[in-house]
Amino acid sequence: MWKVKIDRPEEIYDSPILYYTLEEVEKYSKSKSMKRKQEKLTARLIELMDISEGKVLDMGCGPGFSSLFLEEMGFSVIGIDIVSDMIKKAVENGIEAKEIDMKEIGENFDENSFDYIISISAFQWLDLEGVNKVVKGAKKILKKGGRLGIQFYPKSEQDMIDIGRLFSRNGFEGNFIVDNENSPRKRTIFLVLKSKNSSNIY
Repeated sequence: MWKVKIDRPEEIYDSPILYYTLEEVEKYSKSKSMKRKQEKLTARLIELMDISEGKVLDMGCGPGFSSLFLEEMGFSVIGIDIVSDMIKKAVENGIEAKEIDMKEIGENFDENSFDYIISISAFQWLDLEGVNKVVKGAKKILKKGGRLGIQFYPKSEQDMIDIGRLFSRNGFEGNFIVDNENSPRKRTIFLVLKSKNSSNIY
């Protein structure tokens, strides 16, 4: 089983709020390379989810790179992020965005509110307890048969499997897609799921 050997921000900081200072938010939001990367990841996720229209919740939206791309593709999007300065940037960029912790989506949105939920490059900030809260919230706010797509950077293959099992045990079915599986630097992990009454990911 593989395991990431270097320490990343999510291992060093307890919360993205501590890492994404105003200076870091400014740098991130002005980065053209980051914007291109987020758009590429979002396009790949849309392809894997096989979706073309509907209402989307973008969890961990940051300054809105993925949300803007989704809107350009014809989706109706609401973005959420825990970092207030990221939300300000997203709103400045014309996104409907709210300062909400993704672990609390179940308390902040009504049942059956969304056709789809996506998350790009944010899910690795959660521990398993946090993931479990997201799973339960997602099950509530997704319409029956709604789809959920996550691109993230787990610390290890075991972490990836543990997260998949949490979704499996709570009414989702689907699978992992790993691009560039044998290249640690280029490895990109997607989890594509569908909400059902009962399911098994494996």
